[in-house]
Amino acid sequence: HPMNEVFKYQRIKGNLSELYKSETITACCLEENAIIVGTETGYVHVLSLSGKVIKRYHAHEGTVTGLAVDNNGITIFSCSECGSAVINTMGIDGDEKETALTVTQPLKAICAEDSVSSKRERSFIVGGAGGQLIHHRHAWFSQKDIELFRGSGTPVCALAWRGDVVAWADSSQVRVMDVATQAAICYLNSPPNVGPSNPFPCRLFWESEYDLLVGWADSLRHLQLVYTSYSGGEDGQSRSGQADIRARLVADWRCDTIVCGVSSFDQDHVAVLGYTPPDDKDDGGAVGPELMLMHRSDGSVVSADVLPLVGWDELSPESLHMVSNYSCYSRRSDYLKWSLAASSKRGGYRGLPPFTYILSTHDAVVARVRDVNDRITAALQQGDLRKAVDLAQGDRHTLRIYQYHDLVRAYVNSLFNEDKAELAAEECHRLIGGDADGAALWESWIFEFANRKRLSCIAPYVPVETPRLSNSVYKVILENFLLVNPQAFLSAVRKWGTVRPPLFDAASLLDRVARQVETRRKSGTDAADPWLLEAKAHLQTLLHQYDKALECYLEIEPSEAQLRARFEDSDADGADIGDTGLGRDFQYVFDLIEKQDLFHVIQDRVLRLVRLSPKLAESLLVRNVEKIPVYSVVKQLREDTELLHWYLHALSRHAPDLYNTQEYAEFHVMQVSLYAHFAPKPDTKQHHQAKVGEQLEGRPLVLRPDQQQTSRAQDSDFLQFLKFSNFVPLEVALRECERQQPPLYREMIYILAQMGMVKEGLALLLRETGDVNLAVEYVEQNDPELWEDVVNHALSHHDFLAELMDLIGMYHKFNPLTLVKKLPPCMEIPLLRQRLLRLIKHCDFQEFMRGQCRLILQDDTVTLLRQLNRSQRRGMKVNAGSTRCAGCGRPTSMPPPLQVQVAQQEAVLPGSSAASGKNRNSVPVWGLPPSRTQKSCAVSPSSNAPSSVVYLSNKIAYHMLCFDRVYESGA
Repeated sequence: HPMNEVFKYQRIKGNLSELYKSETITACCLEENAIIVGTETGYVHVLSLSGKVIKRYHAHEGTVTGLAVDNNGITIFSCSECGSAVINTMGIDGDEKETALTVTQPLKAICAEDSVSSKRERSFIVGGAGGQLIHHRHAWFSQKDIELFRGSGTPVCALAWRGDVVAWADSSQVRVMDVATQAAICYLNSPPNVGPSNPFPCRLFWESEYDLLVGWADSLRHLQLVYTSYSGGEDGQSRSGQADIRARLVADWRCDTIVCGVSSFDQDHVAVLGYTPPDDKDDGGAVGPELMLMHRSDGSVVSADVLPLVGWDELSPESLHMVSNYSCYSRRSDYLKWSLAASSKRGGYRGLPPFTYILSTHDAVVARVRDVNDRITAALQQGDLRKAVDLAQGDRHTLRIYQYHDLVRAYVNSLFNEDKAELAAEECHRLIGGDADGAALWESWIFEFANRKRLSCIAPYVPVETPRLSNSVYKVILENFLLVNPQAFLSAVRKWGTVRPPLFDAASLLDRVARQVETRRKSGTDAADPWLLEAKAHLQTLLHQYDKALECYLEIEPSEAQLRARFEDSDADGADIGDTGLGRDFQYVFDLIEKQDLFHVIQDRVLRLVRLSPKLAESLLVRNVEKIPVYSVVKQLREDTELLHWYLHALSRHAPDLYNTQEYAEFHVMQVSLYAHFAPKPDTKQHHQAKVGEQLEGRPLVLRPDQQQTSRAQDSDFLQFLKFSNFVPLEVALRECERQQPPLYREMIYILAQMGMVKEGLALLLRETGDVNLAVEYVEQNDPELWEDVVNHALSHHDFLAELMDLIGMYHKFNPLTLVKKLPPCMEIPLLRQRLLRLIKHCDFQEFMRGQCRLILQDDTVTLLRQLNRSQRRGMKVNAGSTRCAGCGRPTSMPPPLQVQVAQQEAVLPGSSAASGKNRNSVPVWGLPPSRTQKSCAVSPSSNAPSSVVYLSNKIAYHMLCFDRVYESGA
């Protein structure tokens, strides 16, 4: 909020203004529905909040010095200079005043007990001119006075009671006492330069039972009470049981005015009434009474308003009073429930902000927080309609003076007057939006836009669900667009066609569109309007006429320039080029074909499909070769070689397994000439030589591996096809490459290598391209013996030699020393010393890497052997009852067949007995004992003892005899 926009002020008139003419107000207090004032002549007046007298009675013989009201809002307490304290009621009838207390000294302040009770006992505390503090308890048949404080010799100037704690101030200190125990809690000294000889009024305000605001002279302090249980642990702010009360000073702020009143305001601020005498402002600043808002965190002033009270230059701090309705019992905690910063939220303040009365001896005003109505009024006075509407939108529920829709209407009309129809449409959408009660307002604005011929501006924002307008409104918009704006018509049909229940009759609208298309064709203007054609197709889709819809889509014809631009974009990084210049990509058309299986419609209309969107057509044709055969597509595209090349290239790139077969071999031959014709033709040799020269000029002396630059060119589409295809006739491809101007050397080099003419290919490479990287790669891949040809070529070409020395150290199949030895003694090589050093480093690095790799290999071998050993030694969980022998098929729990046992007794490894006399079982076998003789293995044919079992895994097992037989047979 700006500094001057927080409060609004109103001077109180009525009977109070008449009272000022004859009386001087000396005391005041506030009840929720009334304001009570005391005068210099001893009268007490009870007035309504608007200033009308409700009750008036003569309470004292002297000046009224203090007023208070109990929490029930029934009893009025007053005290006077004459030393009397009087109790009266708020009732209108009769004068029921009762003198409760009379003392010999003037009474300066009074406060009522802080309780809500129906008992007849009434209790209050008064402060005298000598500083005494007296607690008076008044019942039906008894009265009791308790002296709480003897006094310090200076008069009590402020008195406040909350809960069981009373705070009062004299000329030198603020004291705080527990009334129940009559125990002193703390005292607070007066600010500097304030004392009996230089008194200033002190103002006390209890925000809660724990927080006391003290305003005194130019000081504003926040005192907080902390209740501590006798057991020694703090119980927060719990008042249950007896507790020790301690006080701490939370804040101490300095003001540039004399504080004449203080009260709560909201969670973040306090309200302060200040006064600056005229003689204290020599710099031309504000003088007189001033209502300020101060931030609780640092005491900074966030708002300040000077109050032009009548006779302000004759006032003194003692003659100013500020009372807030937050002092009333029912409103005490409201300041915690709202924040000035959140005033723009839905619901606004909800009646929580305070109203504050400022009274002097000659005038009275009430300050209220500006609500949304006041801020709207200020915005309208400044001519800021947008601000007024925004304020109303944020807090519609508290509008009293204005109607939200009236403000919107005035604002949008102002935009029309400024010729800002697009902004007016956006604001209608923002301000009316989805209001359930905004249908009538939407309809009125739609017709307003139609009358101004700007219907296309608001059409994108027209609601279709919340609120849903009359179908006639949508019909008016569609009829208008059909005649004057086909593009907007299509947009509306696409947006509204999916709404259920439907917003329009699709069949009748389709008839209108068809007649409009025919009319335009006959007139010769816009013979085939693409917007109307697409709208017609979309309406047919809504009516489930899918075949007709697709035929209509295929009639959309882009211009040649648009088609050429799309095909150029289709080769750029896979960009989505399915845009006909109409601002969309027709993905829904291709989705319709696949979803509704409309391939029969496009069997003979592939060319039109491709012209509609090349990229989407490519994906559709490649994925559905069985429904749209390749031969059919090639036949339709044969007349357009560029489209044919595009399609065959897409097949080879996206369907290689399908396309690289004998069935399509003839298309591979066709592609050779197409690739050669459409291949880019850069001046490779001159470009490479220029690049080498730049590298020699600007290359650092020693290159890091990540800084090494290569001139290897990316394979062209033609070269990739040659490497991919199994059916390209190499002789035909070579002739096609030679026929081009300039010839396609990269492709020719690859073809010669594939034809076995490796030496001729290298000669062509060195002669025509001069690419060192390509030459080295060619030699490494085809024939390392060609290194000698590369070296011989380098010795006669200095630039080639220099770059070869930079790269040759990275290839292990060639010994760099061979090149160095062949260098002629007098040949000049740029940066020879640095190149030789780099060559040595490359060789050393390669040797180091080989050594490290050998160590790693050895370590990995040992590690894997250990893992294998551990895995083979590890026990396996097996099920002996269900496992069968892999040799004989019988369960392992049963002995092998008899013939196996007999054969095992007779089986001897060939040549083993004659050669060494050892049995076959002396050969160590996994799972067998280290030494087994034939005799030990022999089993009697009549024996039924179970055989030993060899488990190779938890699923593969052999009887020992079966295993031996399998092993001997070499299985």
